[in-house]
Amino acid sequence: MKKLLLEIPDRQSWFEHVQTDANGLILFCPTANAPRVGQVALVDIQFATGCRLFIHGMTIWRRKQTSAHMQAGAGILVASSDLPKMEFLNGYARGGLVDRREGNLRLPVRINVIYKTESGRRMNFTRNIHKNGISLGCAEFSPVGSILDLKLLFPQGLGTCSASGNIVRHIEDSRGKAMAVELTFPTQDVSDRYDKTLEELEQLLTSGELPEEYLI
Repeated sequence: MKKLLLEIPDRQSWFEHVQTDANGLILFCPTANAPRVGQVALVDIQFATGCRLFIHGMTIWRRKQTSAHMQAGAGILVASSDLPKMEFLNGYARGGLVDRREGNLRLPVRINVIYKTESGRRMNFTRNIHKNGISLGCAEFSPVGSILDLKLLFPQGLGTCSASGNIVRHIEDSRGKAMAVELTFPTQDVSDRYDKTLEELEQLLTSGELPEEYLI
């Protein structure tokens, strides 16, 4: 895997690096040392305004600098599993984020989750987290419709949150297996505290203060 750094000086500049073609969503990364075509790449995206995320993909073209207006670099086809992260970044670059009203704001962060299944106690990490639930990585699927007892361990002193989780679907892609889990909270106070924690987590992510270990 080739790691690339993509530094974005301001939000408006983000869209200069994003394009869509017949292959899918392409991220242009200026670099004099482009990965070979077909090589898997990890793009470390860092906005000068704070936000930082990792995007996984595959190199589908590369070019040398041919003029002052044609930078050397590589075109990275964004992995389908990372398209929600691109939606998040597009919203951030526009100066806002996607609609929260139906729990649509999915924070692409890696949160430690302890949960219980019929097979026993497990621990894994979120792929994303939002108002209504989480995408939970797993080694093996629990059946759709199963109820999990969960405990989310938030970073940076944000505390923990206990909830029940209903598995609504299975996910399997290039990143492995995950389960879409709908959360139910024991009391309204716990639900309100969870919503507040997500706001604080969003602030950490978009300000660049969230440690790298929690980035996906």
